[in-house]
Amino acid sequence: VFSALDCQDADPCTTDVCNGGTCEHRKPPDFDGDGDVDLTDYAAIARCVMDAQRNMVDACVCTDLNGDGRVDLIDFAEFQASYNGSK
Repeated sequence: VFSALDCQDADPCTTDVCNGGTCEHRKPPDFDGDGDVDLTDYAAIARCVMDAQRNMVDACVCTDLNGDGRVDLIDFAEFQASYNGSK
């Protein structure tokens, strides 16, 4: 039997979803995990986009939404599309 446990990976930045026998590993822009994409999450990605020296240190790894090894305006555009403010 295939279950959600089969979909878990070691990446702390992804949300692992079991979808009818397939796994999806999503990188949600809700960086603080509070259920919304708001100014707190904006602050996290903005720090990483603006500071190239800090870009891929631990605090910024999860803000690399497209997984290309850098946090840039492409990641910010994806974040912006998900922004919904506080609930």
